[in-house]
Amino acid sequence: MSRPLEPDINAYGTYGRVEALADWLEVAALAGRRVTRAQLEDMIFDNGWTRLSPQQFLLPDGMEEEATPESWVEAVHSTLQRREQVLGVKWPFEIVGSWRVKKRPGANTVVPYTAMLALSVAHAWNVATTHKPEVLLEATIARALSGFGLAVAPVGTGTSFSGGFPEVMRQAAASLGIRCDPDAAPRKKSAKDEGVDTLALLGWPSDPRLAGQWVFVGQATVARSNEWYKKLMEPRRDHWRSRLIQPLEPQRFLVVPHQVASEYLTHLVGNDTGVVIDRLRLALVLDDVTGEERLVLDEILAAGVSDGRAAA
Repeated sequence: MSRPLEPDINAYGTYGRVEALADWLEVAALAGRRVTRAQLEDMIFDNGWTRLSPQQFLLPDGMEEEATPESWVEAVHSTLQRREQVLGVKWPFEIVGSWRVKKRPGANTVVPYTAMLALSVAHAWNVATTHKPEVLLEATIARALSGFGLAVAPVGTGTSFSGGFPEVMRQAAASLGIRCDPDAAPRKKSAKDEGVDTLALLGWPSDPRLAGQWVFVGQATVARSNEWYKKLMEPRRDHWRSRLIQPLEPQRFLVVPHQVASEYLTHLVGNDTGVVIDRLRLALVLDDVTGEERLVLDEILAAGVSDGRAAA
């Protein structure tokens, strides 16, 4: 059985410290554990987290926030508010008074948002789960992109296609209704997916004219925030354009079950990089939770939470 989850601002890496603390508070709320603002400030001070700033990117005005227990709490509060503002009723929590987060009365807590919360927490806190979070995430992005009307073909760990890279690619392309040439670009001998977990298409696959297809190549990862840029850039767009016999380079995307801070999202996304789909964006487009995702959430809550203090 997994140990109770203790707060850890480094659970998601350098660029997810505030979000890691906000997630721990949400798990505590789901578990019925009340955490006051004073308790959180004491926790931040006692753990020496004030040596680190909650702010990882300089704002346009050039001002850098002072690292104090109060500034950390305000940063967490702003993160929770962002979730509430973006998701509305799809966020099954509420902010009570000026700060405290708790389950919203009458809200269903088994929703896409908490499913993605569970995948993030399970991996970062090393919770023993029946199903691997990274495999479930690949299936989740397929559901999300399909909801946009895209044709989707998983080619990573969670693929249902069999064989080596050439065979999987041919089956994936056929399922999308397009042609491919797996040998059109160099690949490693041991290549499994060539940096791509999911292929997606928006276009006219039955039209033999190639011009005008939108093709997307993406990665899904539960890795720490320090790895996200590298993961986003892994697919070689020129190589995949050749393999999929397209005149236009595919668009890259990265899917993470975490919330990506606004400043970091702006830093990651660009014409030369790609698009990032985080927990908030997934929760906005998903309507259901699978049995496997529900089980991971149950296993997270079974582990419980602890901050080394008596409950208030």
